[in-house]
Amino acid sequence: MQRPIDYERLGRQVALPELGVDGQRALAARPVRFVGDDATRADAERIWSHAGGLVADATEDALEITLAASSNEPAYSLGVAAWAALEAARALLGWPAAPRPAALDHALSSTSTELSP
Repeated sequence: MQRPIDYERLGRQVALPELGVDGQRALAARPVRFVGDDATRADAERIWSHAGGLVADATEDALEITLAASSNEPAYSLGVAAWAALEAARALLGWPAAPRPAALDHALSSTSTELSP
């Protein structure tokens, strides 16, 4: 059974010619399971859910997306989660995977620069 599309919330996505109604339905048709550390996984599930996708429970047959290693840097972890949600969409829509941005290939471990007053 198809879930109805919430046009008020997802209308901008549905309006994209690359996605449309059929693409939005594809995102909602198959559950996705994100595999990784708890915090990053929770972010990926939240992002995926906000995009209209289904998040799998532990027992469902689902597309599995493995998250890249996480970091104590919240911005990095959120980037990993967002990238995972994009990869889930690409897979469900039949689009080719894209190379992960270099910024996500390593934790942002460089020494932070302090701003002077």
